[in-house]
Amino acid sequence: MTAESSTPLQGDSTDLPEDAVQVRIMRELFTRTRESSLLGFIPVALLARAHWGAQPPKYLIFWALGTALALCYRLLVSHFFLTGSPAQSERLTLWFWLEWIGAIALAASWVSSITLLGSGQVDALFFLRLIFLVGLVSFLLSALGIDMRLYASFMVTAVGGTLWSLHLCFPGLVAELPVVTFGFMAYGFMLLVRSRGEQRRTREWVRARLSQRLMLDQLNQTIRQELLTHEALRIKSQELEATNRKLAELS
Repeated sequence: MTAESSTPLQGDSTDLPEDAVQVRIMRELFTRTRESSLLGFIPVALLARAHWGAQPPKYLIFWALGTALALCYRLLVSHFFLTGSPAQSERLTLWFWLEWIGAIALAASWVSSITLLGSGQVDALFFLRLIFLVGLVSFLLSALGIDMRLYASFMVTAVGGTLWSLHLCFPGLVAELPVVTFGFMAYGFMLLVRSRGEQRRTREWVRARLSQRLMLDQLNQTIRQELLTHEALRIKSQELEATNRKLAELS
């Protein structure tokens, strides 16, 4: 806006109501949840295909269905939030816990792949499962990192569950390669630090977008007021011209 504007705009992000900021952040969270959940079916299919024939089908089907259900749950929750009424969006605490349940369920289902899909041997498929787990934790940073509490819960479940499964089912590997334990812990810590920055950047972006929208609304309101003023002046001018003509005729 220029200094010539007839009405000063108060679009400073510090003037934004906190409730509006929180609702917009939750909408962004569930938008990313929907996108990541749709993409999440791809690694499930790839991992199931890689293990087909290497393990009894019942374990493979059980894991694939469980993970697919977790993804479908997250899709449904995000869909209902994004298409719901404003009254639903005001119950942010409930929606947060629904999203939290979905994130924990997804992390637990992927951790279970270490034991459900494994033969107890440290083979190529074992490392493939670890790679998929590491990729999942990194991939969901952009979706769950909007809220550090949410991502921290997911991280603790995924990384802690993986380490617990490794110590329980593959003690020889953990004893021979202690760097695996420290590597997972360091990787989780770095991603948690990264999620803090993701949360801060998302919040700043949301506040900037809301501030921009507020400024545009105020600008449109000012333009409408100016148009109404011009129209009123035009009508008055026509009335004045008609009065002058009558006075001229009378004179």
